[in-house]
Amino acid sequence: MPSANNAVIIAIANRKGGVGKTTSTAILGTMLKMLGCRVLLVDNDPQANLSSMLGYTGYTGPNLYDVLLDKAALNQCILKTAIDKATNQ
Repeated sequence: MPSANNAVIIAIANRKGGVGKTTSTAILGTMLKMLGCRVLLVDNDPQANLSSMLGYTGYTGPNLYDVLLDKAALNQCILKTAIDKATNQ
């Protein structure tokens, strides 16, 4: 398990749709969080399916697009999920 000073980056990518990228990402992120890891999931999908899966339907606040256009800071786009709230982290 990574230490506080040792980050691990995992990317799940495939050009084909419908192969389970979003579901795999949500499950992997949830399981790592439940094991005590700090987890940041980045939803770069224009349809925001990962965000929806994690409970953020209809979110209208700052997002990754705003960050890329220098209209928002990255830390403004980080949202807590139900797992964060349940573990108080």
